[in-house]
Amino acid sequence: MARWIMTCSFSGRFVKFGADFSHSNEIGVVTSLIEAVETHFLVRDVLVDAVGRDRILDFLAKDGDVYRVYESESMETAVADQTQFSSSTYLTT
Repeated sequence: MARWIMTCSFSGRFVKFGADFSHSNEIGVVTSLIEAVETHFLVRDVLVDAVGRDRILDFLAKDGDVYRVYESESMETAVADQTQFSSSTYLTT
């Protein structure tokens, strides 16, 4: 599964973005394996550490109001937003 991450030196907020693709049909047959593209707002990289999973970072993304994990082995799973139960501690030296 191909992955591309968009980086930008501008400061601001993305409110909408899209993606498209095209491929050559020079030999009269479509030779691309890509059939469609989908965009997702990336929340962060995560690691699904369930038994039998690989050790490659996966993507936590927000699709509308739903959070999903997109794994490196083409699995996607809706996940619950548990941020209301979390806390952060900042250490200073």
